[in-house]
This record gives sequence, structure tokens and C-alpha cells, in this order.
Amino acid sequence: MNWKNILVPHDFSAGAAKAQTLAGDLALRFGARVTLLHVTPLPPGMLPSTLIQPGDTVAQVTVSEYTTRAAAERLEHWAGELRGRDVNVDVVALLGGIAETILEEAKRRNTDVIVMGTHGRRGLSHLLLGSIAEKVVRQADVPVLTVRADGEAADPETPATRLGQDT
Repeated sequence: MNWKNILVPHDFSAGAAKAQTLAGDLALRFGARVTLLHVTPLPPGMLPSTLIQPGDTVAQVTVSEYTTRAAAERLEHWAGELRGRDVNVDVVALLGGIAETILEEAKRRNTDVIVMGTHGRRGLSHLLLGSIAEKVVRQADVPVLTVRADGEAADPETPATRLGQDT
């Protein structure tokens, strides 16, 4: 096993934080680079080029610029923990279908392993919302390690409903 590129899909949850810590441990052991990736789903009916006027500013930006910039800033904050441990870290924020974009980015970066948190949804919630982790596990060309935070309650919200919320 020679893992040099580790991808950590990040949704800023406790499970993602635990996955990030595990990825940092693996990176130190194997001399690997970690990429923290956040994918923001595009709201239905909206194009990435749609102009919005965030906050109290007069300036307009595209949905793509706004969401990826905000996510990249949050990822940089999370990356500080790994950098403090001398782990090489990249941050990437993209817009798109979550599972599909994770898989595409894994291929693009020649990822050796994906380490990701899971919310552990069960029953009707899992049936209705599906599982990003499950889709990635089933379709990935590389090993996928899934991590659930100790005591993390299943969260019925989707990433789209959390768009713009600070967690």
C-alpha cells in the first residue's frame, strides 16, 4: 500500500472532521498529500453563471464564484489543523453533483484513497435522501474509508439545505 494522494470530501460535519483527522494520520504515515474537497450542489433551476448580490454589497458575483469562494475559505480554516501537523494540504471547492464531483475529482487528482465522513442515516431518511458515501463507495475506482463521528446523530438535512449556513 503506497498512498500518496488522499481525498477528503468535506461537508463541515463532525464525521468529516473525524475523516480529516484519519486522513492526516495516513498522510503522515505514508508521506501523502491530502486534498480537502467541498462540493456545493447547484440549486435547481439556477445556472453557475447566475448573478447574485450577496449581503449589503452593491457588487454582483456569480453563484459559482460566491459558493466556491465561501467554501474555500471554510476549508482553509479546517486545513489549518492538518498544516499544524506538517501535512501537505490542498483545498478545492467546486459546484456540482456531490457524489459525481467527488468521483471526478478523485480521478483528476490520481487519488489513491478517499477518506470520508458519513452521517449514518437509516430508514426513511436514507431512502429519501440517499447516501453520498454509499454512492462513492459503490462507484469509486479506489479504496474508500468511511468514518462516522462518535455519537453523531443522523442529520436529516441535505447539504443543499445548509447552503449559506455557518456550522
